[in-house]
Amino acid sequence: MYTSVLEGLFIRGLHQRGRLSPELIARLKGEGLDVTAPLLPAYPVVVWARCIEVTASALFPEVDKGEAIRRVGEISLDGYAETLLGKALFGLLKVLGTRRSMLRMARNMSGGSNYLDTTVVELGPTDFRTVVNDVAGIPSFYQGVFRRAAELVGTQVQVDMEPSTAPACSYRVHW
Repeated sequence: MYTSVLEGLFIRGLHQRGRLSPELIARLKGEGLDVTAPLLPAYPVVVWARCIEVTASALFPEVDKGEAIRRVGEISLDGYAETLLGKALFGLLKVLGTRRSMLRMARNMSGGSNYLDTTVVELGPTDFRTVVNDVAGIPSFYQGVFRRAAELVGTQVQVDMEPSTAPACSYRVHW
């Protein structure tokens, strides 16, 4: 995962908002992410996914693992929207609107890592199937990402996970 994705979640979405306890900062460091030091240009997907899981269980212990990870996905987009790249991207997406933003989703997702391959199929003007080739064992994270991305563009959407074969996951995004 590229720095911009980790900066969005761990630095802007959590650390700068005071949501990372000293204990969680230590746990993240133990997993390979030191949020108190300059971020590396990229991180292995296993480090990123494990840090998502650790963060989700620390921040949302009252809900099940999938829901906690979905919430972290939403926080990730809130933080990413505050980065330089995120401000530019969401400025453009708001002008394009939700439908055209969905059609660009594959391009947008490829900017976050060197391993994600996303396909988007328009099923109707407000109905899309989005398939992510490798969700690193945390499919509900992307459910949160897609939902919050649409909200930031200005639309409330429903994002349903569809039956898929791991490591891929298919989502139905509709409004």
